[in-house]
Amino acid sequence: LPGRGAPLIRKYTPAESPLTVLQAVNSGAVAPLGSAVMRMAFAPDATRLALATHDGSVTLLRLPARRYLSHGAPSPPSLLGHTAAVSSVHWSHSGRLLLSASADGAACLWDVSHDRPPAAPLLRMQHASHSPRPGAALTGAEAAANPLFGTEVRAATFFYLDRFVLLAAGNVL
Repeated sequence: LPGRGAPLIRKYTPAESPLTVLQAVNSGAVAPLGSAVMRMAFAPDATRLALATHDGSVTLLRLPARRYLSHGAPSPPSLLGHTAAVSSVHWSHSGRLLLSASADGAACLWDVSHDRPPAAPLLRMQHASHSPRPGAALTGAEAAANPLFGTEVRAATFFYLDRFVLLAAGNVL
């Protein structure tokens, strides 16, 4: 509103660098995120915000950030399961699960129902047919029948009341 202080919206031009620092005016946080923010998604109850970053991490902010972050507070928790830029984040309807998709050719399913972030994803999806058992080596025939995506996973979303996960990798859904 004119005459009521600083504007709430700032327009960024293509010549400016990508967003890597939260605006102190709006969030109360000034600590850098470490990498450019690629995508973001609000939890269904609007109490958390997932930030997909270029360094392969997903940062979880509790909202309102001003209440949970301050100059001396520890940095917000991060989910570390990707080795390349995270291109998509999506919350389940309940807000207990989070999907992340990455340029490393995988999508991760995270249980974010607790206050502390998980050390590893519940499930790492990078095969076209199904995820092999952890630690199991695929034989030649199994590997041919269940190949790796081979390209970045551009998007991941929950579908039909969170019963299915849809992944978009290359020109395949």
